[in-house]
This record gives sequence, C-alpha cells and structure tokens, in this order.
Amino acid sequence: MKLLKGRIIPLGIMVLACLTLAILIMMNSKKSFNDESMNQRVIPQLQIEKVVAPEEAIECLNNDGAMTLAHNLRDPEFFHISDFSFDDIQIMEPFVVYTLQQDGMFNHNDIYYFPVVSKQKVLFTLDVFLNDVGEYQCGSTVNGERLTELMGNGGCNRIYVDYGVDLKSAQYKVIPVDSDTRMMQVGVNPTKENITVLRDISNAVSLEYNKIPQN
Repeated sequence: MKLLKGRIIPLGIMVLACLTLAILIMMNSKKSFNDESMNQRVIPQLQIEKVVAPEEAIECLNNDGAMTLAHNLRDPEFFHISDFSFDDIQIMEPFVVYTLQQDGMFNHNDIYYFPVVSKQKVLFTLDVFLNDVGEYQCGSTVNGERLTELMGNGGCNRIYVDYGVDLKSAQYKVIPVDSDTRMMQVGVNPTKENITVLRDISNAVSLEYNKIPQN
C-alpha cells in the first residue's frame, strides 16, 4: 500500500504540471494573437499641432458628439464620404485655426476642431464652439479630404487662415511649428505635438445611427 501511494503522488504532480503548462501555452498564444491584431491596426496620427480644449468643450463633445456624427453619416454625399466602417470610428484630439488680430498678433478662433477618422481617413471634423448665449455646441465642417493629406507621423504643423484681399475667399495655410516665428496672444499655449486618437466611438455612433428614422 505504501509503495502504491508513493507512485500515485508523483503521478498526480505530473498531471497537474502538464495541465498548468497547457494553460500557460494557451494564454501566451492568445496574448500573441491579440498583440498581432493590435499591431496590424495602425493608430492614426495627424501632422497638426494638438491643443488642450476646455473641460466644457469636452463635456459638450461627450454629450452631443456621437449624435452629431451619426446624423452626418446619414448624409455621406454632403460630407464627401466615400468609405467608412461602423467598427472603426475614432475621434481625434482637437486643433485650432489661427487668425491675424488687429494688433498684429495671432490668436485662435475659439473653435475646437475634433477630426473624425475611419479606415485611416478623416471623414470631417466635429466643431465645438461657444454660441451667442455662452454655451458650447457641436457642429461640423466638410474638410476630410484636406485633413487626410496631413495624416502621418512627420513634422508638426499649425493652421492659419489667410483671407487675402477678398474676405469671402479664405484659405488655410499650413506652417511647420519649428519654423513658425509668428507672435501669439497671451493664453495660447502651443504643444508642438501631433494629434493622435482621443477615443474610439464606434459603439456609441452605431447606437445613435440606428435611432435616426430613415427617410
């Protein structure tokens, strides 16, 4: 009986060790697969200087961004959207557009532009701004094609508006941050960092999209 027990105990230990090894192999395999999937999905980046938006602007984006985005996707022709995926929709960090003030210095126009990307393309921007009663609200700008040209991980740029002679024909100019010598007003805090993804909003947009009545 003692000999039999002596053989059973090592056998049990061997079985337990084999099971533990098998579990570890499965966990490592799953981790490797997930890591590979993450590596295959390239995180978008825009070569535009990001800014820090006020908390109230972020709150407005959180409350109205998904709904505004969903309504925009219902009208892809207006926003020049040729392709997107509900499983791949992200909101990126905001940027601002600088304009020349009467005192000769540059300041941004208090509109925070949050690019919306899907399948490595910018669809449009969600624009958060103060309305006439001093509350933030969310709108959009058709600028996806132009901003898509600035996707990448190269040098950082700022965007200025140049009205020229005709105030109705405003054009945007992209100036590298490193070579920008323009004087900015007090309160403008440049980051000199490119825009990256703020958050994935795929699920929220799908829910809001399905709530919209179809014509």
